[in-house]
Amino acid sequence: GRDCAALASNGELPATSAGLATYKSDYIDPIAAILADSKYANIRIVAFVEPDSLPNAVTNTSKPACATATPLYEQGVAYALTKLHAISNVYNYLDIAHSGWLGWSSNMGPSAQEFAKVAKMTTAGTASVDGFVSNTANTTPTTEPFLPNSTMQVGGQPLDSANFYQWNPYFEEKAYNEAMYSQLVGQGFPSSVGMLIDTSRNGWGGPNRPTALNSSPTTPDTYVAANKVDRRAFRGNWCNQ
Repeated sequence: GRDCAALASNGELPATSAGLATYKSDYIDPIAAILADSKYANIRIVAFVEPDSLPNAVTNTSKPACATATPLYEQGVAYALTKLHAISNVYNYLDIAHSGWLGWSSNMGPSAQEFAKVAKMTTAGTASVDGFVSNTANTTPTTEPFLPNSTMQVGGQPLDSANFYQWNPYFEEKAYNEAMYSQLVGQGFPSSVGMLIDTSRNGWGGPNRPTALNSSPTTPDTYVAANKVDRRAFRGNWCNQ
């Protein structure tokens, strides 16, 4: 039942109590056993825990599949965090989706609350989470060098009103991570908690990528189109070919 709002939910394990039991015994336990092998003791291992799972518990509970899956996700992720945290050289980084999903204020605060809720379900509490990672299953620029101010006025409207951003004030992962960090610390995570950005899907954008600011457009849509390094037509597209 993973990623209950997308086709990825059609995997082998269903979002049921039986599926959760199998997830624990046949998936997490064997991974933990491998990572705990003494021959790996001198290797620092970072685990990115369940991309796209808990974000669905925040934004997609109106979907019946997600409403059913949410408590199972919470229990499963808490179990994984507990098992992996018990291995001293394993560092848990919990997935926080990306700026184009949780960047709206209506999503960001509740997301931090959800991550804290699940961390506090673990044996070690917030200590079971060494950090957070964004952009693991999407492509969002780390920075938008020519769009540093999402509320800048163009034609009497802020840039985040452009159709590409739909009033989401976070155009880039760096600013999103900084804002989410503040929310997470506010929910009880230590100020030392780590933040990572996965850039493996961040292509250069091809020959149409802007190389200098174009200040001539007079509407948010045209200004954004001329200056964003994110060359996708729609922010929900996963790939940046």
